[in-house]
Amino acid sequence: MRTFLAWLVQDESQLQKGKQLMTDHTLRDKVAVIAGGAKNLGGVLSRRFAEAGADVVVHYHDDSSAGDAEDTAKAVRAAGRRAIAVQGDLTQVSEVRRLFDTTVDEFGGVDVAVNTVGMVTYSASDTLPPSPVRRSARCSGSSGPGIRACG
Repeated sequence: MRTFLAWLVQDESQLQKGKQLMTDHTLRDKVAVIAGGAKNLGGVLSRRFAEAGADVVVHYHDDSSAGDAEDTAKAVRAAGRRAIAVQGDLTQVSEVRRLFDTTVDEFGGVDVAVNTVGMVTYSASDTLPPSPVRRSARCSGSSGPGIRACG
């Protein structure tokens, strides 16, 4: 029985090439910034990335998550990887820049950036003023300086 991937890629040589490409990619010795990386999905990703060999920057929003961020960073270190926790309000461009600048200063660059944060606004979308929409887009769409190009 052929797998879905084999069906999707009709040429068997292309399938083998694709499998080889997938197995060559690794997180070993990469640097990952996990926005919202202190707890919930972000905390799980931070730990999993460390298990896969990545150094992790654990971002958290405010003091209420500082303890979770430190616990997650400790778990990353326990997995044998480097970790720092960085606080920042990612709706502010200056804070996004500081997050990435800190990562570059500590680790030399960024290989992977994952955003698990967003904003919850309790309002009908047609009554929402433009300001929260822009802040949410900035939070979700920002990529910082220092991100290494994919090769």
